[in-house]
Amino acid sequence: GSSLVFHQSIHFISIIVFILILILILILVLILILIVFTIIIAIIILFPFIMYSYTASVGIQK
Repeated sequence: GSSLVFHQSIHFISIIVFILILILILILVLILILIVFTIIIAIIILFPFIMYSYTASVGIQK
């Protein structure tokens, strides 16, 4: 029966590895989503300032 126990332990290890890979993928996806959200929020926050400085510089040139 030792071979059966060995087979079960290999199956268990493969399940653990699969779960770990899934968790890693989820963490990577969450990090990517966070980065995208921070970029979008930064653009939304900075956009009026950029437009204001742009119109101010254009106004100075005129």
